[in-house]
Amino acid sequence: MVKGLGSTCPKCVPSGNGGNDFEMLQEVGLGVAVANADPRIIAVADTTTTSNEEQGVSKFMASLLTIDQRHAVNSR
Repeated sequence: MVKGLGSTCPKCVPSGNGGNDFEMLQEVGLGVAVANADPRIIAVADTTTTSNEEQGVSKFMASLLTIDQRHAVNSR
């Protein structure tokens, strides 16, 4: 359960790297861990991206937006 929302959040895409992110990454639609995250976080995440020093979350979100734009064009 995502705190404050009262339910899971299937369309959320949180990212994390430490123990405080464990529950959040388990309860969402697509959990993303940075490459230098705690190994326990990487294990529960759905995918990983480059490290936080390499702006991994930003790169991952940009790739999602690119994929979404391609889908929007192809579905017309």
